[in-house]
Amino acid sequence: GDHRDLHLSIRRQRQMCIRDSADTTEAVADVLETANVYQTTQLAVATNNACTREGGDRTSTKCHRGVKQRNLALDYIISLNPTHGSVIYFADDDNSYDVRIFEEMRNLTKFATWPVGFLGKRKYRAPICDENGKVIDFYGWKGFPRIPGVPGDHRQFPIDMAAFAFKAGLLLTIQPFPKFTEKSSPGPFESDFIGKLIKDKSEIETKLNCRTVWVWHTQTKIPNTSQDELDKVDPEIVKLI
Repeated sequence: GDHRDLHLSIRRQRQMCIRDSADTTEAVADVLETANVYQTTQLAVATNNACTREGGDRTSTKCHRGVKQRNLALDYIISLNPTHGSVIYFADDDNSYDVRIFEEMRNLTKFATWPVGFLGKRKYRAPICDENGKVIDFYGWKGFPRIPGVPGDHRQFPIDMAAFAFKAGLLLTIQPFPKFTEKSSPGPFESDFIGKLIKDKSEIETKLNCRTVWVWHTQTKIPNTSQDELDKVDPEIVKLI
C-alpha cells in the first residue's frame, strides 16, 4: 500500500521493473497495473549462474548484483529515443523514499547527487559542499572527513546508487555507450559507471543543500550505525528527518 501511494504521488513517472529471473510474471504485472503509474514496463533477465550461491542466493562477492538488470533498463530506455530532459534514477526495493526527492531531481542539469541515510553502518553519507553548492569532498566513506591513521577512499566518485540521477540525454551523446560492468571491483561499482557519465566532481550538481536526507537504505531492518561510534566523528552536516 505504501509503495502504491508513493507512485501515485509522482507525476509523469515511467516506472520500469526489471526482474532477476528468466521471465516476467503476471503477479508483478498486476501490481504495476494497480499502482496506476503514468507508464509502467516489466522486463526480466536472470543473473549469471556463476553469481548464484547454493540455494539460489545471488550474493556472490565475485559478481555484482543488478548489472544485467540495470543494463537491460538502459538499453530499453535508449530504444524509446528518450527526450534529453528525461531523468534516470535507479530505485531499489530495499530503500525508503520521501516523495519529494523525485520532484527535486526533475530539474537537474546533467548529473546530481544528494545525501543518503543509513548507509555503510553510518547514519548517513553525503557530499560535502562549499557555499556555492559545489562538491569539495564526501562524508561517510572510509576516511572522510580525513581521520588520522584511517586510510582514505580512493574511488573517484564515492556515491551510492541511491544518491544520484542523471539526464537521459547523456546516453545519447556518450560513446561508447555507458553501462555497468562485471569487471568493477565491489567498492568502485557505482564510481566506474558514473565515471562514464562525467569527468570529475566539478560536473556534479548537488541537491537538498547537501544536508537533507530524503532517501534511506532501510533494508526493512534496524539500521546499523556502529561505524559512527568507531570513528567518533559525527559532524552535523545533514538534517535527519
